Amino acid sequence: MDPARVFVYDREFVAERDGTTREERRTEFGRFLLIWLYPVLGFASRKAKERLRDKWGMNPTSATRLSLFLEVFAAFMLLIFWSFTGGMGELLFGLFMSERFEGWSFPGSALVFLVIVLAFTDTIVRFDDLLREREFPRGFLEWIAPLFHGKNRE
Repeated sequence: MDPARVFVYDREFVAERDGTTREERRTEFGRFLLIWLYPVLGFASRKAKERLRDKWGMNPTSATRLSLFLEVFAAFMLLIFWSFTGGMGELLFGLFMSERFEGWSFPGSALVFLVIVLAFTDTIVRFDDLLREREFPRGFLEWIAPLFHGKNRE
């Protein structure tokens, strides 16, 4: 009989086994919840993605891909809504015409335009991280901070 394979089936062994089983169940439940949150978790920062990968086994690249799809979809929907409701006309002609287009104000229309431009720019920058096969792609608008701080955090 091999002494390395002998174990004592006592209270300590049972308590350790039950603790391990509970931990495995919690981990599986956490992973199940993460699957449903993947598109949103892709917007998280690099550090958050690293922690999620280490603790729950989340794939940061897959989460970022899903978040990019969600971001592009939301930006296109906002662009379509903004265009059809007269926001684009207000932005282009609002300063030069006295009458307003369908209730849009110039500042409101300019703000929506800024959000759309930021969303599409963010998509391009974060997609570049995927193309470069970075282990932890940047989060939503995470590329902006180095522009203001003058540091390259690559």
